Amino acid sequence: TKTSGYPDYFATHREPYPLKLETFRLMCGSDSTRPKKWREQVSEACDELRENGLVDSAWINDDLVHCKR
Repeated sequence: TKTSGYPDYFATHREPYPLKLETFRLMCGSDSTRPKKWREQVSEACDELRENGLVDSAWINDDLVHCKR
């Protein structure tokens, strides 16, 4: 799985726009082909970013990835 682009994108944008899950998958270069699995992986990445203090909050809503720094 590749969600490595996640912290990069949100770290370089003061107020990041929500991203569609599919757009984010392409940005990360993920080869994941199962939307449900990709959603789970991104959700786990959101949790890690919060736990590590890199963002205030990160979540998925309506197939959009959101972040507050």
